[in-house]
Amino acid sequence: MFENVIGHDRIKNQFERAFEAGKLHHASLLMGPEHIGKMSLVREIVSQLRTGKAFDESSSFGKQIVAGEGSGLLAFYDTGESLKVDQVRMMKEFVSRRTAEGQWSFCLIEHLERMTHSAANAFLKVLEEPSQRMLYFMTTRSEKLLIPTVLSRVQQYRMSVVPGPEVQKFLEKTAHNGVLVEEVMKLSMGKIGLAITLLADQERLDRLRELYDYAALMLDKDMVERFALADHLTKKEVLQSDVEQFFVYLSLRLRHEGVRSYIPQLNRIQEVHELFASTQVNRRLFLEELFLSI
Repeated sequence: MFENVIGHDRIKNQFERAFEAGKLHHASLLMGPEHIGKMSLVREIVSQLRTGKAFDESSSFGKQIVAGEGSGLLAFYDTGESLKVDQVRMMKEFVSRRTAEGQWSFCLIEHLERMTHSAANAFLKVLEEPSQRMLYFMTTRSEKLLIPTVLSRVQQYRMSVVPGPEVQKFLEKTAHNGVLVEEVMKLSMGKIGLAITLLADQERLDRLRELYDYAALMLDKDMVERFALADHLTKKEVLQSDVEQFFVYLSLRLRHEGVRSYIPQLNRIQEVHELFASTQVNRRLFLEELFLSI
């Protein structure tokens, strides 16, 4: 049923048993780090429920999933923006427009923690009034940023990083290039979703190469170079996901130097990471302060 999803056998088995028993919860939340396959699993589930087939982005329904809209389908993928009350109103309107009788309808929400507090309270009311044949599939990188009442209304699935050997085996079958596979494993930190993206996106691969190298050489850079990087990372064209990956590389670099020597800085990286993910702060100012502390 989930042949396109690498790893996560326990979670796949749970969904398959619930599907076969007709006991799918009306709201499912997949929790875990970025780039480990949460949304890939959601796409597979939705495709199987609607078509009985694996997700295929070139199929008619696959194109609707990718676009995030279609007959009986509404998705809010991560754009880096907060999810506000207006988006919840769109959900309510969508639910009121029922699809053909007997057909599943879906609402997909990537990174549920992006909801503002007012939107989360409005969404809670949606969850408390489930509609027949209506399913919500959501992902989050940090469930602690969600209000407890929302968490209490959803079926939670904890996902973890796919084991390295499993990821590498898949990449070797896909890339047929040992050097490239080794580099992608390094840059993706073994995260299957990011690894697949890097194989297909040369521009993203080049960007992460640059950020990895800068993090590796951070301790050798002077203040002018560090401030220049802070300026670069806060430009509009720089993806939030690339900034987050830079934090991962920087943390790895400091850990290699010795965790005990950099405990305050490692804690600060985590704090700044969470601030960037959940609030609208002056990012350049926070990055400059962080770089000054290293």
